[in-house]
Amino acid sequence: MGKDRARLFQSEAGAAHGASIPKARRRPFRYTAAVKCFECNQRKAKRACPALGRGICAQCCGEKRVIEIPCPTDCVYLAAGASHQHLKSFLAFIQDEPDPNRRRKFLDTMDRLPELIYLLEGVLVGYARDLRSFTDREAADAVGLALETYRTESRGVLYENRAPNPLTQGLVRELRSFLEDLRERARQKPVAFRLSDVIDSLDLLHARAAFFTRTSANPRAFLDFTARNHPEIERDEKRGGIIIAGS
Repeated sequence: MGKDRARLFQSEAGAAHGASIPKARRRPFRYTAAVKCFECNQRKAKRACPALGRGICAQCCGEKRVIEIPCPTDCVYLAAGASHQHLKSFLAFIQDEPDPNRRRKFLDTMDRLPELIYLLEGVLVGYARDLRSFTDREAADAVGLALETYRTESRGVLYENRAPNPLTQGLVRELRSFLEDLRERARQKPVAFRLSDVIDSLDLLHARAAFFTRTSANPRAFLDFTARNHPEIERDEKRGGIIIAGS
């Protein structure tokens, strides 16, 4: 993967998309390199955590950032870790795909539509944040149903695919509501996405969620990974500034 694509992933970990969250309340540092990690009490505390005000080891920092620790968005460890882990995960996902045409398509989608993908991930994270029983499999099912609905529309037929699971259907509804809201505001914003762009973005998101479901024993690996690598996402965030044009 070239330098341009690597920079793309690094930009996603920061505020390149215009999203922001209030910074975590900072606590005074009580940190020395000789003490053990405040979280696990096993490994050396080699990082000064601005959210905890104490030392933390690299492993606990990586595993608990954003999910259990209210990291400030300007934390140097958060920014560096997010860009590295996101790139590493995406490369593993691409290498797992056996179809070279699909690999090229996913790379092209990430190159062309990072903002739309980022915003759709925000819908997933916001929905699942307070539903700890909600799993990657259910998220993948919801994205897949939304994807099929828009594919059907692209063929000139309006039909909404629905899930029997109410939690899954709840996410389908939020994804559809978000995307339709963007289309409603089509005349007010300067950047347009085609219906085919929506389909490509949902296709990539569905494939990534399915990849985590296949390769991880953690039933929420994808949802937690996405939350850790997108700390700017808030459930009630106003995601303006883009529109979706007709097909």
